[in-house]
Amino acid sequence: MIKVGDRVLYWYRMDRPGTVTGFVSAPENAVWIEGGSPAIPVRVVVKFDNGEELTYQVSDLRLVE
Repeated sequence: MIKVGDRVLYWYRMDRPGTVTGFVSAPENAVWIEGGSPAIPVRVVVKFDNGEELTYQVSDLRLVE
């Protein structure tokens, strides 16, 4: 489970690690599942060592070992 302060890597850009700074929910992109209740996706805010900050889906990140 990823939490704030963890060092992570983006799967498609493994050469630059970053630090998780927060989480953002995106209700405008809600996915409706069977039964009528929405599954609101949660995105992770990652700050890279060069100062750049981007958001990714949790499934696109892995912890730095």
